[in-house]
Amino acid sequence: LLRRYEQQRRSDNLAVDAAMSGFNRLFGVEAGPGAWLVNRALGAVNRSTVVKQWLARQAMGTAGELPPFARLSGRHGSP
Repeated sequence: LLRRYEQQRRSDNLAVDAAMSGFNRLFGVEAGPGAWLVNRALGAVNRSTVVKQWLARQAMGTAGELPPFARLSGRHGSP
């Protein structure tokens, strides 16, 4: 049962891992046009409720196709 869940969530987990790696690289930019671009992009994300909610659902593992045992009533993705 858990192995199936792990396999179903693998692509979502890889996407979150790639996003977090990207954030780490972005935060490594300290000066110049790269820093300006990072600040603008993060400001846009901060102002976007939809993007922040999507990122939160991805990080919590409640986004995407979930097996029935992982669904909670009243949450995103519920049947």
